[in-house]
Amino acid sequence: QAHFFTPDSYQHFNIFNQHFFDGDSGHSHLTSFLQSAARNQLVIVMDPPFGGLADPMAACLTWLWKLSVQHCSKPCLADAADASSEPLCSSKEIATVWVFPYFLESQVTAALPSMAMLEYKVGYDNHPLYTNKGKKAAKRLSPVRLFTNITANKFALPTDEGYRLCKICSRYVAPENRHCSKCNACTSKDGRPYHHCEQCGTCVKQGRVHCDTCNACLPNDHECKAPGSDSLPASSCHVCGKQGHKRRECPSRKEPSAPPAKRRKRK
Repeated sequence: QAHFFTPDSYQHFNIFNQHFFDGDSGHSHLTSFLQSAARNQLVIVMDPPFGGLADPMAACLTWLWKLSVQHCSKPCLADAADASSEPLCSSKEIATVWVFPYFLESQVTAALPSMAMLEYKVGYDNHPLYTNKGKKAAKRLSPVRLFTNITANKFALPTDEGYRLCKICSRYVAPENRHCSKCNACTSKDGRPYHHCEQCGTCVKQGRVHCDTCNACLPNDHECKAPGSDSLPASSCHVCGKQGHKRRECPSRKEPSAPPAKRRKRK
């Protein structure tokens, strides 16, 4: 893409270490851009590799937010239809949309507590797994979602794809999601309806039942915790096949014999 755009609109940049491949000129182009823009008119859209660690990417976003505070000198533009335009301008953050899988939600929100997950399932036409179309589409569709610090009710998701407005939550939700009156939220995250567990006091995935031994909702074929253990499941020993200990502590394990002496190479 660098062949089609000028340095004023495109820069080679490493989001994991905030490095401009064009050196100081790349940084100066960014600061010039920030100086010419109003903060409440900026949006950062990030679609990084899903194997990347969330912490360094979150650190980069925080760095960009701070940079905008330092260099954005243009007054914020008033929006008569948006009463929240002034708070956005005075905020320390820029409006941000981060494309990432739903199962990494805890990493994103731990690094940036202001980010929340939207229900929209992001599909890629050229991806073998993360697609919503054709025979390759998974039953629950793509696991990729949008994480944002923008208020969720500002996003009107496409109703022709089944998304609908939950009036209680004041946001659009996926068609399979149902509002739980006990959790006071639409709780599904993975494309399946969740059910409420009274013992856990929260909604859980389908196929999970409450285990009194583990004191958690888990799959039927799970291994219960070892007696006296708070969190670790009992593992089967590879030597005797029994649970409750590992191969190192197995009483049936034979002590390893001394390693054979190394042979000298003949000259």
